[in-house]
Amino acid sequence: FGARGGLMHPATGYAVATALSAADPVVAALQAGHAPDRVLWTPAARTVAALRAQGLRVLLGLGDESAAEFFAAFFALPVARQRAYLSGRADPLGVAAAMWALFGSVSPALRRAILRALF
Repeated sequence: FGARGGLMHPATGYAVATALSAADPVVAALQAGHAPDRVLWTPAARTVAALRAQGLRVLLGLGDESAAEFFAAFFALPVARQRAYLSGRADPLGVAAAMWALFGSVSPALRRAILRALF
């Protein structure tokens, strides 16, 4: 559970808020005799985790200049897009929209670097 159970955000390293927000549903599932992973790892949560893992893969493959452009583009996104990427575990469309918006706002060279990291 928590960071050890995969609840750590790969971009921020934060896990406490996610673990706290998941604690009550997991306890309720256990009390009802249900597997907690069904509550913890819904299809939406799995999709968000997979998208964020790809984001980390991209980030780790960037050089210094590309990383600086990447972060500048991320922090230039509307706050709602930033929050969709950084918060919560059940909004795959919000995460994907943030990623797509960032991709569309960067230079062609950074787009190529992102695609190389993914494929």
